[in-house]
Amino acid sequence: MFFTKALILSLAAFAAAHPGHEEHERRQAVAARSSISANKRALQKCQSSLNKRGMYSAAAERRQTEVTRVRQARGLPLTNTRAKTNVKRDTVDVLNTNHEGSIDGTAAIDDELIVFNATQCTVLNPEGEVGPFYVLGEYVRSDLRDGELGIDMYIDAQFVDIETCEPIVGGWFDIWNANSTGVYSGVQSSQNGNGNDSSNLDNTALRGIQQTDENGVVQFLSKFPGHYSGRASHLHVVFHTEATELANGTLSGGNVPRE
Repeated sequence: MFFTKALILSLAAFAAAHPGHEEHERRQAVAARSSISANKRALQKCQSSLNKRGMYSAAAERRQTEVTRVRQARGLPLTNTRAKTNVKRDTVDVLNTNHEGSIDGTAAIDDELIVFNATQCTVLNPEGEVGPFYVLGEYVRSDLRDGELGIDMYIDAQFVDIETCEPIVGGWFDIWNANSTGVYSGVQSSQNGNGNDSSNLDNTALRGIQQTDENGVVQFLSKFPGHYSGRASHLHVVFHTEATELANGTLSGGNVPRE
């Protein structure tokens, strides 16, 4: 992930801010497309510099190291052994799992240079749809699971200012997503699971903030989000600058950069 201080970040689609104001919306859309195009060109100019400084290779090594650590912690083989040995599974678990599938033409890739060293990067939109379930005051932490069930999801994000081609150091990456059944924590709403469950207001699962390090990197451990009506599985993100971490582990002040 690459970021410029001129952008507010969100990976969601553009939002229409004022329904009915067609001309205003049209101008916003034109300006947004122009901004994205300009920033993509700026990012492309940075790629040579980033490659020469070893940022891509360092990212590949960092991510491969994390994969190795996770596989060791789970007792899994460190290399692709499917063609060589069998990994013993729990018989009851296997028998109770539906293995039916219809995906053809796919092949697993275990070459870390292919998986982790791709130079395709994301230019974040200058304006995005935060969604109705953003919650202020979430904790600064890397493990967001809080006992939630589901598939562990490891996130490694790196931010670079496309104006200087330098890592963004000391920024705050704020992330949240639904749980495996498509329900967000911290919100009571008829549009969010059981609308009568007030206990969900005290739930902080799958929400958190991390500060970028000297390489502009943050890492999270969350759960893969389920989908809900009208939306495929997705994450929400916001980037804060000039914020302060409080003694209780939350964030105060700061701003979300805009053009």
